[in-house]
Amino acid sequence: MCNRKILVIGLGKEFGGVEVFIAKTCRELIKRGYCFDFLTYNDISNITKTRLECLGGRIYKVERYSANPLRFVKEITDFYQNHKEYSIIHCHASHASMIVYTFPIWFKKNIKIIFHSHNSSGNHKLFQRGMSILVNRIVDKRLACSSKASKWMYGNNKSIIIYNGVEALRFAYNEVVRSNLFYKYQIDQKIVIGHIGRFEEQKNHKFIVEIFEEALKRNRHLVLLLIGDGKLKNKIVELISEKKLQNNIIILPFQDNIQDYYSMMDIFLLPSLFEGFPIVGVEAQAAGVQCYFSDNITKEIAITDLTHFVDAKKSAAEWAEYILQTFKTLSISERKSYADTIRRSADIDNTVETIQQVYIEMEKLV
Repeated sequence: MCNRKILVIGLGKEFGGVEVFIAKTCRELIKRGYCFDFLTYNDISNITKTRLECLGGRIYKVERYSANPLRFVKEITDFYQNHKEYSIIHCHASHASMIVYTFPIWFKKNIKIIFHSHNSSGNHKLFQRGMSILVNRIVDKRLACSSKASKWMYGNNKSIIIYNGVEALRFAYNEVVRSNLFYKYQIDQKIVIGHIGRFEEQKNHKFIVEIFEEALKRNRHLVLLLIGDGKLKNKIVELISEKKLQNNIIILPFQDNIQDYYSMMDIFLLPSLFEGFPIVGVEAQAAGVQCYFSDNITKEIAITDLTHFVDAKKSAAEWAEYILQTFKTLSISERKSYADTIRRSADIDNTVETIQQVYIEMEKLV
């Protein structure tokens, strides 16, 4: 039986960057003697459920506070009343309102709350400011994936910055894998522009398609690869059809062997409206993919010389022109070398070590 049980809050509907981060870090921390259960208000995806249940944890669901406040209060109160085995709550959040999922234990000294910011902006900003005051008063430890994410969640209050590390060598460029995927998707002598992310407004898929459309006018030897799931996926598929780009674009659901698809890419495109610290950007760099980020994204993502930042206000045509002007073909050895660079500076082991030290500190205070 595990005596170091931690409750994790903050799973989204789809298996996105935060869910990847949670699954990876929990898996490594289990090796160090911890075990985890998960609390969510979402109907989580099957892939998230499978990944987390493989870790041996239980997944609990309560009502969303904004959907049915009375039912939420009853269910969250009952949950904490029936589950007193947790001394640490690790809450992963894109918005300060996530603190409400811990409210029955705000004043219990024997339970410590760790709040972990994963975003740098979002909707309901006035509400965010109000709730962040509550967060700063209630939580025992503030974590953030970047300095921008810290500012968004905690204002000028101090936090520990923990970059989203990856299993760098797993993402190392593989020429054989690339050739096999080119054959599978019938790609021949093409430059592959890729994006991995949930189909949500934040990720700016409509703009990605517009950038690709402009790039294709300048170079016909291009393919766009979109990987992910989400509520806006059908709209993007319709947009692609309207623009008659379906023969140049590959759309896939999230892949279990996602590391292989980075080897397929030459260019990684992330013109997000906002981000915390996009783990996909680190994975892409580990695979030696040249990355083009909007300048809304924290510069802390620039771990290697593969990164470019483009003014988010520029037009799709200007993005396309800049990408095609600055892109250069790298040799196999050059692409492979970047995995070692990422391993030295942004490996998952470094991330896990920092989180464990936070847990140890909190355990001493319980």
